[in-house]
Amino acid sequence: ERAVRCALDMMEDIKRFNVVSQINLTTPITLHIGLHTGIVIAGNVGSDMRMNYSVVGDTVNLASRLAQLAPPGEIYLSSQTYKSVSHLSVTEGPYRLSIRGKAEPVMVYKLQAVKEIFGQDSNRPAGKFFVGREKEVQKIERYLDLSKNKFGFHLFIRGEAGVGKSHLKDE
Repeated sequence: ERAVRCALDMMEDIKRFNVVSQINLTTPITLHIGLHTGIVIAGNVGSDMRMNYSVVGDTVNLASRLAQLAPPGEIYLSSQTYKSVSHLSVTEGPYRLSIRGKAEPVMVYKLQAVKEIFGQDSNRPAGKFFVGREKEVQKIERYLDLSKNKFGFHLFIRGEAGVGKSHLKDE
C-alpha cells in the first residue's frame, strides 16, 4: 500500500514540478513505474575494492521490466501487488504482457488511483479501540473548527512508523 501511494505521489509531484519549475526544459520530465511484490535478497554486493548495498532477485527484475514497459506517466502493478491492494486501488486491466525472461505472459494492472476509505485506515481493522490521544484530537478539532470559519491552515502529523499517525488522522 505504501509503495502504491508513493508511486501516485511521485507522479503528482513530477507533474507539479513540470508546471512550477524555473528550469526551461524542451520536454517535461516523466516517470514510468513498475511495482511487484515478492521476496528479494538484500545486502552488500561487490568485492573488497568496491562494495554497494543492493537488492537482487526475480522480484526486482520483474518490477524493473514492468517499469520499462510502462509508458511515461503510467504505473504498472503485477498481479501479486494487485492482490495486496485491490481493495483500495482503482485500476485498468488485467492485461497480458510478454516480459523478457518470463516463459509465460504476466498479468499486469494499470494503476489509476487509490480509493479513499474515510474513517478507517486500510491497514487497521474496523472498530479498533482508540485511546491516549485526547490532547491531539482536541487540537485537531480546534483547527477543524477554525477551518469552518474560513481560516486556512496546514496540519502536519509526524512521528515514527507505527505510532498511530494514520489512526489519529482517521479519528
